[in-house]
Amino acid sequence: MSRRDWTPAEVETLREAYSRGGIRAARKALPHRGDRSIYLRAQRLDLELRPLWTEDEVERLVAQWGLESMRSLVRWTGRRRASIYLKAKTLGLPLGAPPGWEPLEVAARRAGYSPPTLRTILRFACFRVYEGYTPRQGGRWIVRIEEVDQAVARYVRTETLQEAARRHGMCAEKLARICRLAKVKLRRVGTLRKSHVRADTADFDRAVQKLAEHHQATESVREAAARLGIDRNTVVRWIRLRGDDPRTGREDRLPRSYVDELAARYLERPGIRERTRGHRMARAAA
Repeated sequence: MSRRDWTPAEVETLREAYSRGGIRAARKALPHRGDRSIYLRAQRLDLELRPLWTEDEVERLVAQWGLESMRSLVRWTGRRRASIYLKAKTLGLPLGAPPGWEPLEVAARRAGYSPPTLRTILRFACFRVYEGYTPRQGGRWIVRIEEVDQAVARYVRTETLQEAARRHGMCAEKLARICRLAKVKLRRVGTLRKSHVRADTADFDRAVQKLAEHHQATESVREAAARLGIDRNTVVRWIRLRGDDPRTGREDRLPRSYVDELAARYLERPGIRERTRGHRMARAAA
């Protein structure tokens, strides 16, 4: 097969692709050329795998070192991690965890959790785990020391829905309803479907205390009827006579002042207590 000469367009494509990604990028840009042909032409053109670092790139690398993640550095420099590591080492920049940071494994041992659990705690506190500046020296992933302390402190102030329910002597479903009524936000820990939900212990206590105060100021239709000594249906009838909706569900309660107003308006009518007493006696006899 005859050898084809390189066209100026192919040479320009080779220069751009080879300097960007080496022979792999050149192979994708020039699929009709073989590896040996690409390598020999790049050698003849004296092409480098990566362009030299400019002064602006070096200044920005020094300024942003320790402030940006490695992924961000790779993105704006257009270079591989190994090239950035080598340049940072040449410039004398600190590798591993910058000041104020620590590897994820070290932070997990210091906090007393496993690395996956610490990741979950940081995610619960809306903090991130960053990619370190070297794959050695304690691990590839790094975290801010201040963020770890804040996340752990916030995590220990919370408890699961099941733990709070056992502490207050109720089931988890009832406590969840109480939290919804009190507008307490329950956050799910983890990404699994069956992951438990947590909230601050003070929020659980506030929701239960708010429910207790609400029960002290209100009463159900049955409780109102027992307090007034009349039948439950009589209270429902009074509510309808006033033009209100007689909500008689388990979660619906009436203010005590409202019940007292109904009693003052209808209880002293002639025959109310006698009819109510007669209904109770007939029901008991049946």
